[in-house]
Amino acid sequence: MYDYATVSNASNDAVPRGVAWAFCGLFKRGKTYGAARWNPSGSTQKTLYLDAERCVLRWEEYAGMTVLPITSFNPPKESDGKIIPPDKRGYIVNGETKKAWSLKEAIAIIKAMVKNGDLAKHFEIVVIDSVDALQKWAEESYLDEINKNKEKDEQVLSIGDVPHGAAWSDARNALVNPLVELRNLVTSVGVDIGFVIHSKTTTQVANKWQRDPALRAGVTNALFGEIDAIGYIDVEESIKDDGAVFGTVYQGHMHTISFNIYGEILTGGIRMNKLVNKTFPFAYKAIEEEYKKLSTTKEK
Repeated sequence: MYDYATVSNASNDAVPRGVAWAFCGLFKRGKTYGAARWNPSGSTQKTLYLDAERCVLRWEEYAGMTVLPITSFNPPKESDGKIIPPDKRGYIVNGETKKAWSLKEAIAIIKAMVKNGDLAKHFEIVVIDSVDALQKWAEESYLDEINKNKEKDEQVLSIGDVPHGAAWSDARNALVNPLVELRNLVTSVGVDIGFVIHSKTTTQVANKWQRDPALRAGVTNALFGEIDAIGYIDVEESIKDDGAVFGTVYQGHMHTISFNIYGEILTGGIRMNKLVNKTFPFAYKAIEEEYKKLSTTKEK
């Protein structure tokens, strides 16, 4: 109708591609294992993993996965200002030295992969594990920038000590802006992106039990506004055999993901109406099955 506009032809018959996911949960709930396989192939080989937690290269369940170890926010430098080479950053796994990267360098690598077509050719999702580790490094980087021209006795040790009101928002933007840039890069070529985030232990506020991300409130608000689907990872008892239900059952428990948007228990939300307020086995195949089931029902 209008040559300056695009008419939407989106369909709810299949899981959309180029989705930004958040995987939130308490420690040791299976977030890493599930996120590493959260793609249409259900394969670690289709996942590009940005590992800021030193949690995947040591374990055989991630064999074959392409990993960029992340050990800093900005490239580390020698005292003379030269960037330390990636293979000289002291990242050792099982006795072998591995290349390590900063978040900024990883984004540059992925930007090049998008440009030459390698990202969409070889991968179905990029996973960042975890955002709370990056938050710590981003705040340290921000303070380093604040202190770099100050005398030692004038330096500030925390963001709350910075003598101007915009410090918290500046520190927030230092983290969120690169993550949004990364999301835009990855999803622009139809590849999903996943953000692994630890949850705080459950707290009670105004007589309601809540579970929030272990992030600054400003970071949570800014980042979650840019994410399409916020899922909470948990476990529930199961009598099924190990490896059942798309591989989500282990030792009498099934790992699950919930997309709760009502109430005040979880800080979350989702743009995919077929998944709203539902809990699934923590496997991408379970999401695909839900779409197929509802599409078949609609046809009938």
